[in-house]
Amino acid sequence: MNAWQRHMLGIIGLALLAAGVGLGLSETGSSLFVMGVLIKTGSMLLVLWLALPNVQQLYRRFPRWVWVVSALALFVTVLQRSMLLFVLVLFLVLLFFQLVSWFLSGLREER
Repeated sequence: MNAWQRHMLGIIGLALLAAGVGLGLSETGSSLFVMGVLIKTGSMLLVLWLALPNVQQLYRRFPRWVWVVSALALFVTVLQRSMLLFVLVLFLVLLFFQLVSWFLSGLREER
């Protein structure tokens, strides 16, 4: 993501947050849902704007399968709350194997 795209993300986040706060300051009571959506979306975009360099570095550090498994685990957990413990244990086991492979590849490079 370019620098201008990152800054545009921050500007859009600020605009959504300001629109939500402005809507909250108005006297209409029927727009509480829209106000909540605007404030939450604006806040998330601002957090992403601040954390984007770290997120990009983290994305490059892990292989693609970790991200696919993470997305599937999140999807399954959202659909079936009772699967949370199973998905969490499975994800931690896969992450453990990834860490072991990093450690073993580091030993291989030292020889």
